[in-house]
Amino acid sequence: MANKGYKGLVVNGVIARWYANITGHDLLEYQALARAIKENLTGPQTILEVASGPGYLSLELAKEPQFDVVGLDVSNSFTEIARHKALERHVSANFVRGDAAAMPFDDGMFDFVVCRAAFKNFSDPVQCLNEMHRVLRAGGAALIVDLRKGVTGSAVDAYVKKMGLPMVNALFVAAGLKRFRRWAYSVDQMEHVAKKSRFSTYHVDTTPMDFRLSLRK
Repeated sequence: MANKGYKGLVVNGVIARWYANITGHDLLEYQALARAIKENLTGPQTILEVASGPGYLSLELAKEPQFDVVGLDVSNSFTEIARHKALERHVSANFVRGDAAAMPFDDGMFDFVVCRAAFKNFSDPVQCLNEMHRVLRAGGAALIVDLRKGVTGSAVDAYVKKMGLPMVNALFVAAGLKRFRRWAYSVDQMEHVAKKSRFSTYHVDTTPMDFRLSLRK
């Protein structure tokens, strides 16, 4: 599985703004993930979020004074939206446009790398993991969180209900997530991808909605 048949489209313009508005209703999840990450990190940390989108997770992480946070996304629109939100919220985070398979960073720049809700979109998942490995310092860690193959329709409906979206948007988001299930990874597939990467240590956990792949350099 060096390459996937499915490749997510680069989201720009009106669609990017719509997505930013929709996912903005899910701040509790971003906050919960940020708390979980903070609990496992000590002292000053340089953090990279890969495929940061509108920047919500990066902005939550950047509220921690000891964290120096960078968000990377291939979309011009998402990069600009995230920069605007950082200014609007008076949060110090740097957002950069770039490709997850060829990151514009030097080797060993980061202590921690996180990627949420985007890994299934990468056409070369092993290369993306190898890039995360490259930009991590020795002993650094990475976390991949994404929709899990086999997630049930009822789990998707419960997740969308918690977002509190207007009915039309809720129906659209639920339908989209159920459609994306066909391109999501199973636990076995993620372990296979991790095994082919340069990471030597990895572990996969699951929730009703997603998998969480933890890796260490």
